[in-house]
Amino acid sequence: MLSTHWRVPHEPLEWEIRVLDMLARQAAELIERMRSEERLREERRRAEAASLAKTRFLAVMSHELRTPLSGMLGYVRLLEDQILGPLTPEQLEALARIRASASHQSELIEEVLTVSRIEAGKERVRWELATWPRSRARSWRCSSPSRNRAA
Repeated sequence: MLSTHWRVPHEPLEWEIRVLDMLARQAAELIERMRSEERLREERRRAEAASLAKTRFLAVMSHELRTPLSGMLGYVRLLEDQILGPLTPEQLEALARIRASASHQSELIEEVLTVSRIEAGKERVRWELATWPRSRARSWRCSSPSRNRAA
């Protein structure tokens, strides 16, 4: 509400009405802008909180995945060293595949942890050139079926 007080009571002139109308519109725009800015600040706070929760979740989940995976890799190494007894070449090949797959999984988990550290500001991004054929060959080696299985 906008009120005016005149020294001498009179009907407002047209230009006075236009000025008052302009002031009222500017005040309304300012109020709306301030409300919008407050909404944006609140949305940003919520987004930052969600991002922090996601980063913490990724760190905890990655740790929970990496711990048993490290144990599995340790047992694979024990078996490969034949501490528990001799193994056939097929068994050694199967263990090599398990080790390769587990190592690949461990690398993926480490990448997730790296992303969470970057998002938390605890690590800086370092750009490197990666070649497609190398990563493709590594994935193929981890998932290719045994060539001598039918033999």
